[in-house]
Amino acid sequence: MNDIIIKTNELGLPVIKWNKNEIVDQVNNLTQSYQGLVFDAEQLPTAKNDLAQIRKVKTNLNDEKKRVKKLWNENYTTFENEIKEVMGQVDSIIVDIDTQVKEFESGIKAQRKNEIMNFEEFEAISEYSSFNEDWLLKKWDDKKLKEEFNAIKEQIDSSINTLKMSCTTLNLNPDNYIEKLKTMTYEQVVQRLNEDYNLINKKQDKEEVSVSFDTSQPVFELTRTLKGTEQQLIALKQYAEKIGVEWIKWKNLKITQLKN
Repeated sequence: MNDIIIKTNELGLPVIKWNKNEIVDQVNNLTQSYQGLVFDAEQLPTAKNDLAQIRKVKTNLNDEKKRVKKLWNENYTTFENEIKEVMGQVDSIIVDIDTQVKEFESGIKAQRKNEIMNFEEFEAISEYSSFNEDWLLKKWDDKKLKEEFNAIKEQIDSSINTLKMSCTTLNLNPDNYIEKLKTMTYEQVVQRLNEDYNLINKKQDKEEVSVSFDTSQPVFELTRTLKGTEQQLIALKQYAEKIGVEWIKWKNLKITQLKN
């Protein structure tokens, strides 16, 4: 498309001519005639009359300035309105083409997004990672995207394994916290895990019954074979120690897994 070039006449604007010298001389004379003049009380009416005449001089000057400015701007105002009308037509073309371009680009992005979301590497992380619109930029080719998704998968797997180990140590259900990874960052999940663990411990401390015993009473020895999981037996030993029961030969105790 050829450029549309606006051509206007060379603006050799005419000089605004007025009786400047005459007016300047008259105002200078007026200034000199009142310079240093002091009115007394008897001359107050004269002062008021002179003031009105001098203000009229200023009004006449200002009115003429406005009149000439209005005439001077009439040609420009006509030109400006004509240009704006043509610009409005150009704007309608711009809006129409811009709308089509955006719709076309939006369709391309939607198609590309759908293509990326069907990558096997993305499907492997989609449960725990939302789609990043920046992946639609040209710098992300298929190879680079798949490498990115594999790296994210490694981070997710590492986070899940760490949560499982932490929950096993703290005797919490790991599934609850692994599920939270879908909507929260790993750091937020760890914070929640610690908060839950502390809350459970505080609750257990409140629920524990305080037991006191008279240690001056006779001491008996009870020998039994206990059955339970390793964690249950460890918990039993810890409770026994809390209430002052001596767990004999605990260090040499052999835990044997029972056969069904």
